Amino acid sequence: YPIGGVVFDSDPETTGREVRDYHKTIKGRMDDGGRYHALDPDVFYWAHATFWYGNIRCAEAFGPPITEAEKRQLFEESRTWYSRYGVSMRPVPDTYEDFLAYWDHMCRYELRDHAAVRTVLDITKLPPPPWMPSWTPRWLWRIQAAQGQKMFMWITTGLYDAPVREMMGLSWSERDEKLFRLFGKAVNLGMKLVPRRYRRHPRARDADDRLTGRVATDAPVLETPARNLPSGVERGKPIHYCPVHASRRANLPWQSNDVND
Repeated sequence: YPIGGVVFDSDPETTGREVRDYHKTIKGRMDDGGRYHALDPDVFYWAHATFWYGNIRCAEAFGPPITEAEKRQLFEESRTWYSRYGVSMRPVPDTYEDFLAYWDHMCRYELRDHAAVRTVLDITKLPPPPWMPSWTPRWLWRIQAAQGQKMFMWITTGLYDAPVREMMGLSWSERDEKLFRLFGKAVNLGMKLVPRRYRRHPRARDADDRLTGRVATDAPVLETPARNLPSGVERGKPIHYCPVHASRRANLPWQSNDVND
């Protein structure tokens, strides 16, 4: 949610600095003994690259279609977006063509398989989501998670570049590619049935509402629902996004009753 706010909030620079500062304590040593820090400009820009370029990859896979001119426009806007974090602009490519070369180089030569990657990709290890009834048997959740894992990994693999699939040992056949394209067309058709307003991410929709007068321009931003936050002692750690929720008008149709403490 706050990363989207770096694009859509009325004061995006402040939001950008907040997001940047969530990363101050994310540091340590790699398996080979080398040090890492989340605010290393090369590391931070790569994370940003996956966010903005993910828009293009998803549009290519699931629609609506995106033109080359729109891709270049998104790249230029991504430079402005990144500048709002207040992190060095040194790693940022100058042109869209430069970015594509950078992306290819990262996928082919820099990315590495890692236990952290495998953990993120294995949703079967997650506990039942908070919206599930407390009486739901664990065995039933494990079955649901296992089935969801198959689809999750298939979609994720389809969005990966070929060098990343190879590096991680993920198979992808011509049949998979054909089915993935058909799946993308089905998603695009399905989204056309959804009202335009609800195709938007809540943070972007909140910005639209400020511009149209549906919500007061000085109203608190729409923060993430509490269901997205860690529980227990984890919630207070600075590595997690944990804003103080500001209440919004109760009659907003998209506002969740599940709010932050």
